[in-house]
Amino acid sequence: MQNNTMTLALDGNVPFREFAIAIENFFGLVDALATDLQVKDGVEWFIDDLVKSSAIATIRGESQSGDNIAAVVRGFAEVAAALQNGHHIPFSSRVGNHARRIRGVVNGNVTAVRFETADSDIVVSERPEILVLPPAFSAVEGRIQTLTNRYSLRFTLFDFLHDRAVNCYLHEGQETIIREAWRRRAVVEGVVTRDVESGRPTSVRNISSIEILPDNMPGYQEARGIVPVPDGAPSPEIIIRRLRDG
Repeated sequence: MQNNTMTLALDGNVPFREFAIAIENFFGLVDALATDLQVKDGVEWFIDDLVKSSAIATIRGESQSGDNIAAVVRGFAEVAAALQNGHHIPFSSRVGNHARRIRGVVNGNVTAVRFETADSDIVVSERPEILVLPPAFSAVEGRIQTLTNRYSLRFTLFDFLHDRAVNCYLHEGQETIIREAWRRRAVVEGVVTRDVESGRPTSVRNISSIEILPDNMPGYQEARGIVPVPDGAPSPEIIIRRLRDG
């Protein structure tokens, strides 16, 4: 799997100010890591994806040497793990300062910050015990919105149930299973990481299959009347809204 992307995601009701602080220090953290690791020359970082509805930013590294990019990505995950566990950040003070400023946006409105790479999801929250559910083989249905397979093997699926972006990672050689899938409804099967509080999926790795669905599939309203509903029971719309909103 190409290990050349890094994602920073903010959960909660995210104010613009906190998002701006997080993005500024995301840049500073990556730049400082590249300097510490002496791989700054010849590496360029580009916006791979921005998901405004979910406060998610993904960047992609390009270089003649993939090892240089992978080193920064590994460092990013090490810094996130140190923040999560309250350990010393094993890099320069500049790296540590940017990392702690990102951690500082978790303040009630922002309930957690997620550091994501092709190999890991690391969540930093106000409640250290709230991390992520153990990854498990499952399936997520949604619409494929973003493909970045020219430079990486990552795509974004918008989960229908929670209306949130889910980062999905393919292995090299799996490019053909995503071909012609942009903006299509699909069921993606693989190892799914979920938020422990809401149960919503945050990423899919080790993808085993992608099933493209027809866009004219019947909606849930057409199933109304199949099962008797007792008087006073909430409507399907209300039930789905409750599930989506947690």
